Amino acid sequence: MYVIGYDRNPLSREWINQLKVLENVRKSLENIENVNAVVVSDHDRLANLLQKYKNLVSEEFSFIKGVKAQLKFKENAKPVFIKSRGVPFKLQEKVELELENMVKAGILEKVDSSRWATPIVPVLKKDGRIRICGDFSVTVNPALIIDEHPLPTIDELFASMAGGRVFSKIDLK
Repeated sequence: MYVIGYDRNPLSREWINQLKVLENVRKSLENIENVNAVVVSDHDRLANLLQKYKNLVSEEFSFIKGVKAQLKFKENAKPVFIKSRGVPFKLQEKVELELENMVKAGILEKVDSSRWATPIVPVLKKDGRIRICGDFSVTVNPALIIDEHPLPTIDELFASMAGGRVFSKIDLK
């Protein structure tokens, strides 16, 4: 769900381009019979919602409380340690700053050694800041037991909007 504070069509080209799903949208639009949009005309109501759920829209790091993630590994899984990849020189300072912020926020923890290590992939945001992503496809993912009830893909979500299929969701309340 996107909450936007300006007058734009929620299914605009900008939105579609940001999600990089133009071809999927084209295919799914052939089957859509109607689109429902919720229009917030009262700015106070929107401000109240944003205030009520400020932890969801904050630029600061926040924690999910009361939920502990568990990874299930295959029986023969062995730790994989991959050395860090080079970071472009012009991004090095921003990457270091973001890593420090993540350590201060308690998201990352500095360690002297580890049996597992995955390379990071720094992504430059529109506002010039850095998003730190881990490339778990080369380390942890191959060792995991796949969830029997996976979250829906973007294709499945668009198809459900058109055909009314039912999907499960995770509610972290």
